[in-house]
Amino acid sequence: MIYIENKLEMFENVVYKNRVTEYERKKAQWDEEKERIQKDKAAALARETEDMVARRSKLARELGNEDIAKAKERRRVLELQVMDELQEDLIEAVRERVSKWTATENYHAKLIDGIKVTIDHLKPGTYYMGLTGRDMEAYFDEIQTLGRAKQLHFIPVVEEDSIIGGHIVTDEAKTYNLNNDLYTLIEETRYDIGMLLHKLFKKERGND
Repeated sequence: MIYIENKLEMFENVVYKNRVTEYERKKAQWDEEKERIQKDKAAALARETEDMVARRSKLARELGNEDIAKAKERRRVLELQVMDELQEDLIEAVRERVSKWTATENYHAKLIDGIKVTIDHLKPGTYYMGLTGRDMEAYFDEIQTLGRAKQLHFIPVVEEDSIIGGHIVTDEAKTYNLNNDLYTLIEETRYDIGMLLHKLFKKERGND
């Protein structure tokens, strides 16, 4: 009986120890697996966090760049608007100044000099001579006399006061015009004025 009990005790000890050993081995594996999973999750979370930060940073940069681009475009549009307004103001100021100049003797001399140059380029014949009403009344007889000396006959045409001054010559068949009116001459300076304003704004941006 003792022998059997000893056998049972030995068997239980062996089985128990094996079970304990197996349990501890599996527990160790579970702990290792749990630790690995936790590390993987922590690494994944860290990567996701870094990615999220990077994405937000990139988005912020893109939004920032977009805002900067929009601001620059708004500034460019505003500058163009301001330049257009300044250009019109300058041209209008020139028109007003030139309009006052047409009442001077200096203008009379320049007008006649310009018409003499035009006459030298015309073939004998009949032409329409366009002048403002004031210039027509004051200077047409003088201009007609200059024309006759070159076998030219001028038909008077009163132009709108908007031409400011100067003269417009048209052939009798009305196939072409020689526009030497002051309004046209001033308009031809529009590009130069625009370029001047552009340079001024470019210089101003360089000082910002």
